[in-house]
This record gives sequence, C-alpha cells and structure tokens, in this order.
Amino acid sequence: MERSITILISAYNEERNLSAAVRNIIEAVGSVFNDYELIILDDGSTDKTPEMADRLARENHRIRVIHNRKNMNVGYSYRAGLTAAAKKYIMILPGSGGIPPESVKAFLQHVGEKDIIVAYVANRETRPVDRRLISTMFTTTLNVLFGLRLKYYLGMVCYETSLARQARITTNSYAFQAEILVRLLRRGHSYEEIPVNIAPKPSSKMFRAKNILGVTAFIPKLFAEVWLEAIIRKVKKLAGGGGGK
Repeated sequence: MERSITILISAYNEERNLSAAVRNIIEAVGSVFNDYELIILDDGSTDKTPEMADRLARENHRIRVIHNRKNMNVGYSYRAGLTAAAKKYIMILPGSGGIPPESVKAFLQHVGEKDIIVAYVANRETRPVDRRLISTMFTTTLNVLFGLRLKYYLGMVCYETSLARQARITTNSYAFQAEILVRLLRRGHSYEEIPVNIAPKPSSKMFRAKNILGVTAFIPKLFAEVWLEAIIRKVKKLAGGGGGK
C-alpha cells in the first residue's frame, strides 16, 4: 500500500516560529512516512518569513514554497497547496507550531484507517475560556445544521489528496477545513476521530475578529448549497426510479 503524504504548512509572519515548526514537523512525519513532502504556504508575509521559507527549501529537497503576493488567508493558501500536492495523502499544519511533534506522530499513525482522519483537542482546559466557548458554539452549530456528530472541525485533518480535491472549497477563511468535512461527510465518507494534545498559546490568528467573521459568514451559504444539492440528488434518484418502472 502506498504510504506518502504532503504536509502543507501555513505561514503568515512566522519568522520567529517557522524554522522550529518545520523541524518538529519533519521529525514527526519522518517517523511515520518514508515518502513525504512539505509545502510552505507563505501567505503574503511582511516580515522575513518568505526568505526563511526559501532558505529551508534550499536546504531540504523535500520542501517547496508557495508565495502569495498578498495576504489571502489560509483557505486560499490551502487550495493552492492542494493543487500542487504530489503525494497520496494531504494535511495542513500551522507554521506557528502549537501542536507537539508527538501529537502529530500519534495522529499520523492512523492515516489510512478511514477515508478521513480528524483530530480533536483532548486537553481543552489549556485554552482560554472564550476560545473554548467560540469553538463549542461553532462545532455545535455545524453538527445541528448538517446532521453530523464531529467533536471538532478546525484541527488536524488528513484525507487522500484525490478525495480532498473532490470537495469544493468556497471560503478563504479558517473554515475551509469545516467546509471540506461537511461536504465529504454528507456524502457518506467514513471517518475516525483522534484525540490530540496541543501546546497552550496566549493567542491565535484564528480567533482575531476578522477571522471569526470570515468563519461564521460562510455558514449560511454552505447550508444553502449542501441542502440544495441533497434535494437535487433526491429528486434525480426519484425520477430515475420512476422512469425504470
């Protein structure tokens, strides 16, 4: 069985964190996969992140870099990385670090067991109360609207690259991962949820006001699209069944 993976690394103004994050990711991924590549997604950084990413790529043939001319947000960067990915599986990790390599390694060991491998935060108590509340509200909203039961939508997720390419991604926000999950799980793809520990961080780009608005704004649009698609599929199925009698 083919065991290869593309790791996308999102990076926006991460000059203080990127080198260590890449080093930890290589340590974790290399312990599970012999065949892997890293694609650093420089999202229009205004610090020394672009130069640092290019240097890392020169030093390691497994690393490539995609530079956005301006800040486009992580969903846009993910689509670019997905197009460029050359390996069987794909997932994205933050260039800021925050996920211990042992957690990444434990997660990757489950790749291939189901169509989709989804992480959820086991040590939620390390996060500020406001972040936990926002995360819970977001997760509950999606589960209710789409009839799902996921514990978390915005963490590590791994799919076969070909499967991820089947899901239409319409948002540039941090909610891109939730959009992929909703679309694929509604089609009946199997999944497995894996608990992971994360490192406590005082702040996150995800929880800035701009990004919270971007994440919540896509929900009504996705709801309309997903349920319209479901209705169309049902009508076609009924029409096809009726025509065969």
